[in-house]
Amino acid sequence: MLPLLALLFALVASYGVATAQRDHQIASTPAADAPIDMAAPAAALELEGALSPYHAPGGNESDGSRWYILTVSNSAKGPVSRILVAPEPAGAALRIFPQPDRARLLQVASSDGGITVHPEDGFSRDAFRVTVPPATTAALAIRVANADSPPSVLAWREPELMAYQRQLAIFLAAVAGLIATAAAVSGGVAAMTGHSAPGWAALMLAGLFGIWLADAGQFDASLLTALGGPYGFAAALEALSLAAAIGLVEAVAPLSDRWPWSEKYRRWTMLALLALAFLAFVGVPAVAVTVNIVLLIGVTALAAYVVRRGGSGSRAARVLAPSAAVFALVTLGAALAALGVFQGNPIAAKIVGGFAAAGAVLVALAIAAGEGLGLLGAAPARAGIGRPAPADPSPVAPALSRMTHGDRSDEGTQAALSAIGASHQGVYDLDFRTDTLRLSPEAANLIGFTGGPRSIDHSAWTGRVHPDDRAVYSDALADYRGHPGLAFRIEFRVRSEGGRYPWFELRATMIGDGDEADRCLGLMADVTTRKESEAAIIDRTLRDPLTGLGNRVALMEELERLGKRAIDAAFAVLDIDRFKVIHASLGDAGTDAGLHHGADRLGTSVGGRGRGVLSGGAAVCPPFLHSGGDASALHARQALAMATLDGARALRLDQSIGSIERGKFADLTAVEFAAPEMLPCYDPISHLVYAAGRENVSHVWVAGRLLVEGRELKSRPKNDLENLALLWQNRLSMETMA
Repeated sequence: MLPLLALLFALVASYGVATAQRDHQIASTPAADAPIDMAAPAAALELEGALSPYHAPGGNESDGSRWYILTVSNSAKGPVSRILVAPEPAGAALRIFPQPDRARLLQVASSDGGITVHPEDGFSRDAFRVTVPPATTAALAIRVANADSPPSVLAWREPELMAYQRQLAIFLAAVAGLIATAAAVSGGVAAMTGHSAPGWAALMLAGLFGIWLADAGQFDASLLTALGGPYGFAAALEALSLAAAIGLVEAVAPLSDRWPWSEKYRRWTMLALLALAFLAFVGVPAVAVTVNIVLLIGVTALAAYVVRRGGSGSRAARVLAPSAAVFALVTLGAALAALGVFQGNPIAAKIVGGFAAAGAVLVALAIAAGEGLGLLGAAPARAGIGRPAPADPSPVAPALSRMTHGDRSDEGTQAALSAIGASHQGVYDLDFRTDTLRLSPEAANLIGFTGGPRSIDHSAWTGRVHPDDRAVYSDALADYRGHPGLAFRIEFRVRSEGGRYPWFELRATMIGDGDEADRCLGLMADVTTRKESEAAIIDRTLRDPLTGLGNRVALMEELERLGKRAIDAAFAVLDIDRFKVIHASLGDAGTDAGLHHGADRLGTSVGGRGRGVLSGGAAVCPPFLHSGGDASALHARQALAMATLDGARALRLDQSIGSIERGKFADLTAVEFAAPEMLPCYDPISHLVYAAGRENVSHVWVAGRLLVEGRELKSRPKNDLENLALLWQNRLSMETMA
């Protein structure tokens, strides 16, 4: 919602800025009987209110243009020049009868010989320079075509008009460049991937690019506007762009997923838009108005649908939602501009339309980004407008079908039979209409059936599929059935006649002419040996090759298996000190046996709820589930014993370590209970297990040697230890980046 609110704020802010610009630069129209002072300080003068219809002695003009007259004056001490232009009238695109051209000034004349009038093609093809001498008041006649009555005519000072047109040209070029780039990016992704979503996006953005150029007048007086005029041509592009937008939305978040009956109406809607585009192009009355209404409703509906689908969990719709919302706001702003909300503001309507560039960039980013829509077109397209027709089945498909029915007399069938037999495969032929599965003799033999081809009710076959694979098998058929012509591959287990569950690989193609496949035809192969080999390889990667205990990968697998229950998991960790000394004393076999025994004893100490894992070569740590935060599940004395003497006993080292006794290593730790946070102390063992931490350790002895005294390390200077830590920090950082 934040991006949408930001865009809406930007629209409102742009309108406010442009409105302020209008109020300061375009002077209000004086009373109809008052002369227009051409020396007024305003950058532009609106002449509409001062124009009166004028009927020339020769009668009306043959091209339908009209003459208007007004009085102008010059209160300055020197001559004053202004450039007269006719801006686009409000609602020009909403006329029942489309205008053949934009509003134009055809002629400007004066009754005063001192007033000079010259065409100014450098500003536009219908601009005129009017120069009024000082202390002069005279009548000025203006001939206007394709405009309201009275028309809007602006009298600009030359520097301000040049600045305005320069800024407008930069703005128009920048927006056009962004839209063209977005269209090129989308088209490139479509060409490289062959997916439908980028293709529809490229068509939509190409149409938007054409609309922007048409609104800027780039196609005026060309063959493209010869029949329907500039507004009819723009309406045609709008209809085509809306059709492409519907195709894009259908490719990203199909309407048929929510409303299966909508597929037929979607096709008819796209055909109707194509028809409207043609009628608008040739200038049929009322079509341009209809297209603009349909565009507003259609874009708003599509944006609402995409945003809703994105909120419902569709990742593809969520990617497209920001650009859809932008285009909906732009369409709304364009509708307001067409209705004259920005009348008298020469830049506001262009600013609103310029936000289309933001939508185009968002679409291109959605197409080209790593999570973008370029990957979402991977779902196979169904037949229809803008979608590839279903692929023809394999040339051996008829032969495969005859084989499942027992007909093997054809030469092609014999060739296919030889190839299939040599590869130890069988034919799988599922008829969705009768819900019957036919297996060739080879496929039936793989299951353990005898006596040639076999026909099975598909529900009975699904019952044979292993319970762990049944959902995958059923979902795959249901999903792929809606995409005729699609080839796919799945693996699953099926119960054989002997009661085993061998693994099978099915490579098949959905066959049918409609929106759903009628049959699924393919080959089955027994891949049990490969699957067992893969499982053995995985098992070897999870175990230490010397001891056979699980390794660190096995520990991670165990945690993943626990899933959400991992929050209730605990580790009983036994770190074996002086492991190299033990290994040198006991040898490989003795050390491995000790590790095995330690893992078993450690697992037994936690109630047999964990499997031993060897991590780092010297630690056995089976994860197990504890009782969800119940402190009474393991008493403090049990925890202390497990951390000391019981751990030593598990490794058969209790004669040397694990307790404070004469003859054992003097490995001691002193914990201070006098700190305020440790008071009161009612049970030292409970306090040690549940309350004390490393910050409470005051002294440490290892083999009788004092290493920590008063919380200060005695074995080596603190600076050396910090430097060593920094050295390892840098080394680990470099290895991580590598």
